[in-house]
Amino acid sequence: MTVQGDVGPTISAVASEEVGHVESQWPRAVPRALGSAPRRIAFGPLEIDLSHFAAYCSARLLPLTRMEFDLLTYLVRHPDRVVSTEELAREVAHTCLRPESSLIRVHVSHLRRKLGHHARVIATVRGRGLQLVESPWEATRPQCGGAAEPEPSAPSPPG
Repeated sequence: MTVQGDVGPTISAVASEEVGHVESQWPRAVPRALGSAPRRIAFGPLEIDLSHFAAYCSARLLPLTRMEFDLLTYLVRHPDRVVSTEELAREVAHTCLRPESSLIRVHVSHLRRKLGHHARVIATVRGRGLQLVESPWEATRPQCGGAAEPEPSAPSPPG
């Protein structure tokens, strides 16, 4: 036999053994890796079941795509802050976006449509990103430099 003939079967045998090893270890390895992470996370009417890759809104199963599920999960895991579009693209879509890209905006639009009357739980903070809010008036608004404070209202006249 030639050297090439000797190497070919050995490489394919090793490769198939490795694939079999990985496949046999996968079902046991995943639960151990996720063992310390919470299986369910919630915010307002939203509940995410991470172990079944399911999202619920007011106990109703949402038919989400993987991207929509991942976006919603990321937002629910970071409810206390505004998350920029660039961060969502990097952490969820695993890509860098040009400023004019609408990738995240389109998926958030689809997600809001599926949330129905709970769509306002995902608030857009203009010029900054997205934030989960209990009510639409809770979204953090960017501070305007030099904006005057509202004047206190005058007391009502007696009488």
